[in-house]
Amino acid sequence: MRPMRFSIAFALPLALLLSVSAVAQSASVQAAPAPGASDAPAAPPAKARPKIGLALSGGGARGVTHIGVLRALEEMHIPIDYIAGTSMGAVVGGLYASGASTEELAQLIQKTNWVEIFSDRPVRDQIPFRQKADDKTYIEGLNLGLDSKGLHLKKGLINGQKLMFLLENNTLRVSDIHSFDDLPIPFRCVSTDIVTGEKYIFSKGSLPVAIRSSMSLPAVFTPTEVEGHLLVDGGIADNLPVDVVRAMGADIVIAVDIGTPPLDRAQITNPIAVYSQVLNLLMQKEIDVQMANANILLRPDLGGFSNMDFPNSMKLVPLGEEVAKASADKLAPFAVSPQEYAAWQARVRGLPPPPPTVDFVEFTGTDPKVEALVRGRFKTKPGQPLNLSDLGKDLVVVYNTGEYTDVSYELVKRGDKQGVLIHAESNPMGPNYMRFGIQLSSDFSYNSNWSVFAGLRMTHLNRLGAEWKSDLEVGLNQRLYTEFYQPLDLGARAFVVPYARYVNELDYVFFNARESEPSASYRTGMGYVGFDFGFNLGLSGEVRFGPRWGRASYSRAVGVDLFPNFHASIGEYRLAYKLDRLDSADLPTKGLHITLDASDSETGLGATAAYQKGELKVKAYQHLGERSGVFEWIAGGTDFGSNVPYYDWFRLGGPGSFGGYMDGQLTGPNYWAARLGYQYQFATLPAFIGKGLYVMVFADAGKTWIQNLDDAGPFQNLKYSGTVAFGSSTKFGPVLFGYSYASGKNQQLFVSLGKRW
Repeated sequence: MRPMRFSIAFALPLALLLSVSAVAQSASVQAAPAPGASDAPAAPPAKARPKIGLALSGGGARGVTHIGVLRALEEMHIPIDYIAGTSMGAVVGGLYASGASTEELAQLIQKTNWVEIFSDRPVRDQIPFRQKADDKTYIEGLNLGLDSKGLHLKKGLINGQKLMFLLENNTLRVSDIHSFDDLPIPFRCVSTDIVTGEKYIFSKGSLPVAIRSSMSLPAVFTPTEVEGHLLVDGGIADNLPVDVVRAMGADIVIAVDIGTPPLDRAQITNPIAVYSQVLNLLMQKEIDVQMANANILLRPDLGGFSNMDFPNSMKLVPLGEEVAKASADKLAPFAVSPQEYAAWQARVRGLPPPPPTVDFVEFTGTDPKVEALVRGRFKTKPGQPLNLSDLGKDLVVVYNTGEYTDVSYELVKRGDKQGVLIHAESNPMGPNYMRFGIQLSSDFSYNSNWSVFAGLRMTHLNRLGAEWKSDLEVGLNQRLYTEFYQPLDLGARAFVVPYARYVNELDYVFFNARESEPSASYRTGMGYVGFDFGFNLGLSGEVRFGPRWGRASYSRAVGVDLFPNFHASIGEYRLAYKLDRLDSADLPTKGLHITLDASDSETGLGATAAYQKGELKVKAYQHLGERSGVFEWIAGGTDFGSNVPYYDWFRLGGPGSFGGYMDGQLTGPNYWAARLGYQYQFATLPAFIGKGLYVMVFADAGKTWIQNLDDAGPFQNLKYSGTVAFGSSTKFGPVLFGYSYASGKNQQLFVSLGKRW
């Protein structure tokens, strides 16, 4: 006998009828059935929508492609239920999961200065003047810590201070959420434990810390320490976290792989390429496993786009849209109605809350004396609405102390009060620091120079923030300078500085400016001690005044005996004013720089000769467009007719003061010089190397003269020159190569690499 089969359409009404009958009998109530009720078929239950998960891979700047994929998914009305990301995939995925729209993500990428982000150096107008003064000499990031246990190296070139602040500001709307499951879209972030090699999955905690940890490229960014784990870039362990998003509960996983494919044999031509290939091959094995586990795999063709090409990364957004739309037939089954999608978007996209009022500002991890020092400089104060721009400057104030590798903030609630908690991670290298620099230059004739620089800075020697700073130059010239800087108040508005300096320089002497080679070279030696009283002019400058005493010597090294050797005593008062508002110390494009030095040598202070001397230099730079600008220099010096000794005359020549003439070819007790130039940035360097490549054209005019011996005066018989140069602003200092032609058929080919004293 064939078994009896019941269809759903028959069984469901029968069960309903039996249950209704039973209820009616138990209640002893007879009810007539509704007309036609026994004939109406029941609707089938609604089919549950599959949960969609998104796995976003790492790949540096190539990760901007993810924004295009998200845009396309939005246009197709495909809601995302879970996101897992690695490295740049964690940045895009984490911000999107926190409530940011694709438009907000695109604007963030466009407006962010990625060259600055990949530098620990704050924007230069936020740096104290004392630290700006070191920019021309020392290589950024080449620091060593020094304590009783010896020297300490950084664990990475970049601490990521600016990156962390960027992430904190753009996740502010979810700052009170601890579990990543409670984000508008549940999220996971993948890092690698550099000790065990295992992947570390963030499911809770600080979202900015998680994202920062996931993109800590080894040796570039310092590792992040979280709950005893030392974490670096998640791409090493799991660059395409399909397994992670599936474990979250995703039924369907859309994986987006934007990683750099392995190189072919012809591309492996240098050590960097070998290192990159080894890393790619190790990562690719895990990527292959994850790709096989995805339901839909999107692999955009990114061509030759580099993972560090952030300035051009917005060009990748359309490529992300294209690759998603090319798989529209596979994605279409997961789309929902416009009404359902609008409801989903309303749930996960909310307007950021208005800035809260700050009720308190507290610190964790800071030294009490450092905290007392920085509080007086804070712009964020209780009783005022939170201003992110001011808060960013406040974090820079803490970071600039040199005591901390990372300074971040968190909004916290204490009852009905809301405040800002400043987190500071102690710098294991401090509190004493060594810095280094190098300089090489040549005019391809007689004048070639090399110098190595080293500096030691001992910080926070007392509660007012006293410092002991020493600088050394070894090379063709030798210099040694040391000073003890003692602020007189917590705001460091006034200070006193005892100091000592020794200089031994090689000076080339020309019988006249028409000579193409020097007649002789002399050694100038000078050593003195002094004491200055001064004021800081905000973060932009300072003024100092005080006496100094010492000895000077002048002796012939090579060539014609033009001047007698001699020794002299120094005793003088000195006034110095300096203002630095340049955006860069190497190849500025914007800002103003002014120096004024005046001295009064007095026999009453022990000087061999009495004379006065003053010099003013003004340099200004302006933008003409995004990549071009002009610059103007004007400088002048005088001895006020007081017969300044020859060893203290002004010396001009070379691309840094008067192109076309050799160093020291123009010299005298009085001078003026002016420069007008144009520069254009024609290429961009990878962010971890530097800023860009420039072409510069400038013209100089001016002269030197001896008062009462030059009947022509200061504005006749002028010297002129023109220069064309190529330059590059790198992490190791400026690189310049150029040619100058000047009056009297003087010409000069020059090259320079590195910093200067």
